[in-house]
Amino acid sequence: MIRARRWEQGLGNPRAGTKRMAHHHVEHILTNPRLVGYRTYHGEILTGDGGEPIKG
Repeated sequence: MIRARRWEQGLGNPRAGTKRMAHHHVEHILTNPRLVGYRTYHGEILTGDGGEPIKG
């Protein structure tokens, strides 16, 4: 949804000469568990003994 809206607005299209972030960079930022505060190892969220994510 966010990626489609950015595309409709003409944002993040390097061929149009813009220097804004590409859609895959925005997608990575929005889905990155480390930016929420969870610890990860090789891309997987680390969990504690009770199964809850470990905050770092």
